[in-house]
Amino acid sequence: MTATPPVQAPAPGSAAPAPPPAGAPGAHAPDLRYHETEEELRAVVRQLFDDRCAWPEVLARLEAGEPTDTALWHALAAELGWACSSPKATAAPAPVTGRRR
Repeated sequence: MTATPPVQAPAPGSAAPAPPPAGAPGAHAPDLRYHETEEELRAVVRQLFDDRCAWPEVLARLEAGEPTDTALWHALAAELGWACSSPKATAAPAPVTGRRR
């Protein structure tokens, strides 16, 4: 096994060296696990959905041709503070047309 040369900092004014390709010595895989903050966020959203998205109600909305729950989207934006500054933020999101896998 050959030793990999140490990575040197680029000289001032020069471009940074490209990272090694995946699988090459010295390459690091990204950490794709959820962290504490992300787990807390998932728990809050899961609780909101558990409280406001009973399966029979969701199915009834879909069958009635009204798949978008604007009150739920309002709760995500106003109550949880997920408002965004996009001009499209005030429009209702597109309805879900497929089944979950």
